[in-house]
Amino acid sequence: MKAKFLKIVSVLLFFSVLLTPVSLIPKAQAASQFSVSLDYSFTFQDNGVANVSQKVTSKNLTKDYFTQKYSTTIHNKNVTNVSGSDGSGSIAVTSEVVNESTIITAVLKQEVVGLNESVTFTINYSTDSFAIKRGKIWDVSIPQIETSENVASYQVTISVPDSFGKLVKIAPNSVSQSEAEGHKSYVFTKNSLNNSRIGASFGDYQQFKFTLKYRYKNTKVYAVKATIALPPDTEYQALYYKNIDPRPVELRTDFDGNYLADYIIKPGKKLEVIASGDVKIIDSDTPLQKPKTWTETDLEKFTKSDKYIEVDNRQIQKKAKELKNIDEIYNFVVSAVKYDFTRLETNKYNRRGALATINQPDKSICVDFADLFVALARAKGIPARGLVGYGYSDDTSKRPTKIEGLVNSTVLHAWAEYYDKSQKRWIQVDPTWGSTTGGVDYFNRIDTNHFVFVINGVSSTLPIPAGGYKTSVNQTDDVSVKFSDEKLFESAMPDISLSLEQIVSGFPATSKLKITNNYGRALFNAVIEIESSKTLKLIKPNKVTIGILLPFASNSYDIKLRSDSLLDNQVENIKLKFSAVGDKGETEKRLAKELKIKPFFSFQIPQIMLLIFLIITLTSWVHHFQVKRKLKA
Repeated sequence: MKAKFLKIVSVLLFFSVLLTPVSLIPKAQAASQFSVSLDYSFTFQDNGVANVSQKVTSKNLTKDYFTQKYSTTIHNKNVTNVSGSDGSGSIAVTSEVVNESTIITAVLKQEVVGLNESVTFTINYSTDSFAIKRGKIWDVSIPQIETSENVASYQVTISVPDSFGKLVKIAPNSVSQSEAEGHKSYVFTKNSLNNSRIGASFGDYQQFKFTLKYRYKNTKVYAVKATIALPPDTEYQALYYKNIDPRPVELRTDFDGNYLADYIIKPGKKLEVIASGDVKIIDSDTPLQKPKTWTETDLEKFTKSDKYIEVDNRQIQKKAKELKNIDEIYNFVVSAVKYDFTRLETNKYNRRGALATINQPDKSICVDFADLFVALARAKGIPARGLVGYGYSDDTSKRPTKIEGLVNSTVLHAWAEYYDKSQKRWIQVDPTWGSTTGGVDYFNRIDTNHFVFVINGVSSTLPIPAGGYKTSVNQTDDVSVKFSDEKLFESAMPDISLSLEQIVSGFPATSKLKITNNYGRALFNAVIEIESSKTLKLIKPNKVTIGILLPFASNSYDIKLRSDSLLDNQVENIKLKFSAVGDKGETEKRLAKELKIKPFFSFQIPQIMLLIFLIITLTSWVHHFQVKRKLKA
């Protein structure tokens, strides 16, 4: 009987831990003999290496079996610092690399026999496979844990150092959070995970470097104005342009806040514009700049029907009435619309619009998700706009990024935003990725992987994003976006000049006030205050409100001046104060300009001789006129 027992106890309990996905699956023949509880701890160091602890408690469900060995397979060969322990001290642990995987085996010292008796042991190792730094963001990915029926419970704790930065996004939500000893910890249970992986992003902001090409050919027999759309600054992204070549004749903004660059192209000529720089992207909690104040009249523009946004359609109206709020609109689009990956296999772009999407939801791509969300929101009276740009994805099967045909790009992505009147700001959402990821929350928090190229609000089709300005369908190098860790330059003060050097006393004069931003960073809430002396008065204005001073842009304004006296002959100072909001808050620049007041008349020898001459001439003329009248009489 004893020999038989020894043979029985030699049955092994195996666990297999895979990188993608993770599986914790005991052998089937052991499933009914043990109840297992698992406690995983992933503690990350500043360099991204994770110290992993797998604490296993195996409870005997019969009196005849006990756990003798434990094996775990990590599908990564970069596993170090392997060790094990139980209640009595260290246990023997071996590791072996097989087919690019590491198999760790622990032999238990304790032979715990008996019904409901349990043994607890821990395996420790280190690996760099669970965290990667992309640009300025640390992405932590703990693969899915699949368990067999004998795993009664498990818990996963991830702990990241403060050097990773603040939490940007985490999915699924943790059951608890804590901070201690320079680390932030997040706890997940079997129920909260629901057989899903853990994904989390940390960092103060994300940074991409970009190079965008815009091509245009003038086929007319006369010169034409070509307008291209450059990525704009928004509440969530800040642009640091290194160069725009060639420089536009004018750089301006439209109602939505897009940056529009105007060029003049001669007949039969081609234009190629290259814009390069870096973009800083934050999450939605802390806007980079003070949100613009939108009036009710302004917001009404974003509730109207437009091409592809069929707000007035009865079907769209009916569905909008069925949905209570923006939350339900988002959830409806996420659940009802299905991404059709087969549409990416063709080069024919066919933007269908909101109505076609709601009628045929299973044939959709990202722009269809966005169009339907915008249409339903507008039909509900909620201002909404479409966004097109770059979306970083490490798994295009979960986060597709391709828009075909019109832009012919593998990186462009479409999402949306709505205006929250209580917060008085635009909130970005991505219903496409909310659907394709199986429910990851892209409503309450988007992420730092969305780089806006254009905002389609007033118009659903204009402006066209970078990637859509082509002279040939074979041009594929028009959009390049990569992670960047370069130091961003700070905003710099613009150059300010006045055209006048002197004025004539007693007469009004107009001076050109020119302000030039020689840097690739925009300045916001820009204002110039002008102060003159009592002698030199400003006719208008004493304050120039610029608003936004765009990168590499020049603005000119007329300043009218006048001295009161015809005899003023002196040098006066005009004082200028420029203030704006830059990277580090409000900043200012002061400038004093000397302006010479030249008298209309002065009592110097030439002027005196001229006066005497004029008096003599006038006297002679009067005398001659009087004599002539007497002779006639």
